[in-house]
Amino acid sequence: MLFDRHFDRPGPGVSENEARKKGLSRFFELLARDFGEYWKAGFLAFLCMLPGIFGVFMSLLAGAVLPMLLCGILGGALAGPCMAGLYDTVVRTLRDEPNYWWHTYKQSVARDAKASVVPGAVLGLLFTSLLLMLYTLLYGSSASPLQWIVGLLCLFLLFGFSNYFWMQLVLLDLSVGMLLRNTMLLWIAYLPRTALACLIQIVYWGAIVLLFPMSMLPLVLTTAWLPVLGAAFAVYKPLEASFHVEENVRKLHEAQRSEEDGDGAGA
Repeated sequence: MLFDRHFDRPGPGVSENEARKKGLSRFFELLARDFGEYWKAGFLAFLCMLPGIFGVFMSLLAGAVLPMLLCGILGGALAGPCMAGLYDTVVRTLRDEPNYWWHTYKQSVARDAKASVVPGAVLGLLFTSLLLMLYTLLYGSSASPLQWIVGLLCLFLLFGFSNYFWMQLVLLDLSVGMLLRNTMLLWIAYLPRTALACLIQIVYWGAIVLLFPMSMLPLVLTTAWLPVLGAAFAVYKPLEASFHVEENVRKLHEAQRSEEDGDGAGA
C-alpha cells in the first residue's frame, strides 16, 4: 500500500549536531527531504476536505445559503482530524524529528481527533461565511473599497488564526481557552511573520480558485500541504521561541530512553 510502504524504515532526519540551514535554503531542504510525507498527509487532508468543498460550491451555485453554511460546518468537522495530522507531519519535519510516518500520522490523528472536530467545524463555518461575503463583494454591484478592506482583513485574521491554532493543537496539551488566548497573542506579537503566513495561503488558494480548471495539476501535486508548509515555516521560529517546543520534546525523548534503559537493565 502507498501509506504502509517502508513502515520498517525510519523517516529521513539529520545529524543531531548538524547546523540547520536558514531561509529559502532551509525551505528547499525540507521539500527535498520530506516531499513524500508532505504529499501523503496533504492528500489525505484534501480528501477529507473534498465533501465540504463540493457541498459549499454546489450550494453557492444554487444560491442556497443555509445548506452552504451547513456543508461548511460538516466539512470542517470531517477535515479537522486530517488537518491535525497534516500539521503534525509538518511541525515534526520542521524540528527534524525522524519517525515512521504512517505509524506516527495515525497516532496523531487518533490523539487529536476529539479535540479537532469542533474547531474544524467552527473554522469551516467561518471560512464558508467569509467565502460567501467575498463572493457577494466580487459579484455585487455596489461593493465599496471599505467593504473590500474589511473582507480582506477578515481573511488575514482567519488564516492567521487557523495556522497558529492548528500548530498549537498538535504541539501543546492546552485547553481551548488557552489555545485561543495564545493564538491571538501570537497573531499580534509576531505580526510581520503572521502577515507573511497569511499571504502565502491567500495567494495559493486564490490562484487555485481563479485559475481553475488549469490549476488542477498543481492542486494534485500540492493539495493542502504546500500552503500549510509555507505558513508553518513562516511562524515556526517565534512559536518555538515562545514555547520551547524542541527542548521539551528532547527532554521527553531522553526520559523515554532512560525509562527503556532502566526496564532493560531490570530485565
